[in-house]
Amino acid sequence: MVHNLRKVRTIIMKNIFSRSCVLLSLFICALIGSKALSADTLTPKMLLKWQSSYKAAEPKIKRDLVIKAIDDGTIKRGLTLANLKELFGEDLQTYRGESSNSVLQATVFFEPVIPAPNPMMSALRQGWYIDLIFSSDGRLEYYSLSNLHK
Repeated sequence: MVHNLRKVRTIIMKNIFSRSCVLLSLFICALIGSKALSADTLTPKMLLKWQSSYKAAEPKIKRDLVIKAIDDGTIKRGLTLANLKELFGEDLQTYRGESSNSVLQATVFFEPVIPAPNPMMSALRQGWYIDLIFSSDGRLEYYSLSNLHK
């Protein structure tokens, strides 16, 4: 009888251990899979939802959407310029510094430009914006959200 109990206990322990290993393996694969997918790509569903919300939003709501996208991990380091062009569309303005080897930068202003009162003056920028700086391989390396203007 004692021998049978040991046998049953061994079988149960093996099953518990193997189930735990399977569950742990599935969990790790899910983590790795989601990390690999979200590192530099956006799902079509995520993109459509974002674009429809962003295009229809008022400037202050656009800022709130960007904050939520940063918190959710939609906007994060590692995204490509193409990813960000899909997100922001025509609002994304890219530029380089004055030297030929300077890094690529971009800005998204959430409020429209206020036209200059006369042609000899510059148009006025105000409100919130996000600055984006890309690494040499074209991936987003740094971003900042601000409402400070010089």
